Amino acid sequence: METAEVTVPKTYPEALAAWQMERVRNAAIQEALEAKLRGLQQQLDWFRRQLFGQKSERRVPPPPAEQLSLGQEFAAEQAPQVPLRTVAGHTRRTPKRPEERAESLPCFDESKIPSETILLLAPEAEGLDPDAYEIIDTKVSYRLAQRPGSYALLPSNPFTKALLYVRSRKGPLQVFLEDPDVPIDTNEIERQIRPIPLGKRNWLFCWTELGAEHLGIIQSLLSTCRLQGVDPYDYLVDVLQRVSTHPAKDVAQLTPRLWKEHFAANPLRSDLYRIHNHH
Repeated sequence: METAEVTVPKTYPEALAAWQMERVRNAAIQEALEAKLRGLQQQLDWFRRQLFGQKSERRVPPPPAEQLSLGQEFAAEQAPQVPLRTVAGHTRRTPKRPEERAESLPCFDESKIPSETILLLAPEAEGLDPDAYEIIDTKVSYRLAQRPGSYALLPSNPFTKALLYVRSRKGPLQVFLEDPDVPIDTNEIERQIRPIPLGKRNWLFCWTELGAEHLGIIQSLLSTCRLQGVDPYDYLVDVLQRVSTHPAKDVAQLTPRLWKEHFAANPLRSDLYRIHNHH
């Protein structure tokens, strides 16, 4: 292994000469590094122009100098100055009126329904002498007593509308209590009729209200067939042939649910079905 010999100057002139030579060498190295840095910067600028040039969609060109922005053309409207009032030690905004600050609540008649005003101090002021603090604001809130006749709802209240809806349909809404086959909700039916609103643009060509009504009947039959596990095509082919000879008093047997019990095992077929099976 070779070892480099380091010459240590013994006198001041020799040390000064060595320092000057080291300084010149460091200056040459710094200049070379700066030249290399300038070359790398030029390459970086070239790549930036290639990637984000005028033809690149990523580049957002600056707005032209001759075109003003909306902020320069139209001054923004200043917000109205809020009235202020001076209190001890600081400035506070003027509070809203009590009717603006009060919570929303159902309308009630104070002449018919008893009411009571309860004044509650802030927890921080409990136990203090009245001269030790200053009331700068109050908050008004309403609470309904838990006793009969303590509140009344207007007809326009959403809760009142919901109660009237349930009351007017009390009979149909209680069917599931008497018949266990009836579900408690109509979610499955709504899922079955979902294709109908999806194709509502097609229903514009029903021509007449009677045609739209008949279309609704057919859509109801198709949805009922799917609920009963019946093939809508087999059902319609059988019923359209059977309806002319079927007794009128037993017309209920042609509904999808009863048709499945009486005729699904041996339905009437079309001529195309027989030709297809023959070949």
